[in-house]
Amino acid sequence: MILPNLILPTLANQRYDSFSNDSIDTAVHKSHFSNFPYDIEYQYNSRGFRGPEWPSELNNVVWCVGDSFTSGVGSPYNHTWPHLLSDALSVPAINVSLDGGSNMWISRKILDILETTPKCIVVQWSYAHRRESPMGDSDMSRRLYSVESRRLFVRFGDTEPNSTTEYDIQNNVDCINLVEANKGETTIIHTFVPKNVPRNYRAGFKDLINQMNLNVVWFDQIDYARDYHHYDILTSTSLVEKIIASKYINI
Repeated sequence: MILPNLILPTLANQRYDSFSNDSIDTAVHKSHFSNFPYDIEYQYNSRGFRGPEWPSELNNVVWCVGDSFTSGVGSPYNHTWPHLLSDALSVPAINVSLDGGSNMWISRKILDILETTPKCIVVQWSYAHRRESPMGDSDMSRRLYSVESRRLFVRFGDTEPNSTTEYDIQNNVDCINLVEANKGETTIIHTFVPKNVPRNYRAGFKDLINQMNLNVVWFDQIDYARDYHHYDILTSTSLVEKIIASKYINI
């Protein structure tokens, strides 16, 4: 199998009507959840990622890497930015995303993808304060998602596991620098989940990123998915339009 590390076995070929925090029991605004006008199903391919099966030919694809904002929690898959980007470019988009994934996870997956010498990767980096669980031996078990995961950080010395520290900022910069140092001829376009700025990144983070000579596309959240946390099609469309307008895409 090509890229054997790019698989989430527990999600492979699974289908759900709700997933993660996208349920009536966990919804921030239950009326918004109940009145959301679109049907949603979570269908995972044989790799365990949301979206269609990978094409047999990977030379002319765009890779999309991120967390739950990229997988599209709370939205139909055809509302997600990887799907809309695929439509806009008329090329397949391969969605490699993990609900609760950290930026360390994202950077590792990009390094795996770079082994295929892809033309273009669009990454949407996750929350600055999100770290991997110090326990677990799989992608799913190490993701920062549950309350118990956060408690583990307290045990390991973090008294405020949900706050952003200078360590977190540096860790994010290190993740970005790592993929940039290994990209070769691949074009990497960097985006950041919009709630990161400024709530989960300290003041000045955006300026810091803008000083790094990266292909960056900034965008704002302008609508909400069914769970009233993630964004839906209006934001996804705006992001894709900004990516296309940036002219960074080389496909």
